[in-house]
Amino acid sequence: MRHAAAAPVMRKGVVKDPLKVGGHLRAKKVSARRRRGACGRMLLAPVAQLMRCVLELAADDPQFARLGATAELIVHEGRSSSWSNPEMEAVRAEVRRREDAWQMFTSGKLLSASSEDMFSMAAHHLVLREMVIDVRDGQTVPEYGAIIMRVAHSLLGVRFVCQNDLEDALCHMLGCNSGGELLAPLAQAGLVLAGLADQRTAIEEEDAAPGGVSRAAALVASMLS
Repeated sequence: MRHAAAAPVMRKGVVKDPLKVGGHLRAKKVSARRRRGACGRMLLAPVAQLMRCVLELAADDPQFARLGATAELIVHEGRSSSWSNPEMEAVRAEVRRREDAWQMFTSGKLLSASSEDMFSMAAHHLVLREMVIDVRDGQTVPEYGAIIMRVAHSLLGVRFVCQNDLEDALCHMLGCNSGGELLAPLAQAGLVLAGLADQRTAIEEEDAAPGGVSRAAALVASMLS
């Protein structure tokens, strides 16, 4: 005689309060968002500091004229030449130091706590690169305002109307205008420096389009829009 199968025993489970569960999840999301925001500010700080160093290069600064002369030397004499003199070699050595500073920045090794001189050299590299592009195309060295706006567009991905707009954008990047809280896209700010890492930095390259900077600039542009 077969016995009927025993009915399954229903175990009583703990029923969680959906309001408490929802509140816990929201708290976790807020905490994660704050951590990402703090990380974004930390990673964007070097980008803003670099652009600030570009702005500190005034139009009447002798360094600006020196960069223009350096661009002429690079285009017409090259980075190395069978004919040279001590002054030309000193200029070429200075160019290499600026490139090294820029490479440190793109590799993420140049943080906001780094030497101001290193940021200045990296900033001057960007200015020099724009000058070289025009001189190579047979044009004269651009005026100060045009150079600054071009560097800003290359680095930040935004075409600014004037220098005041650019300065406001830098303040926004650092959270100055919003009580320390940045827009949600800043959670992805780690890609800014990561995207910079694979761009070619040598200013004598014929293809001067900075691919890594373009991706980074697109991110920053979305943050500033």
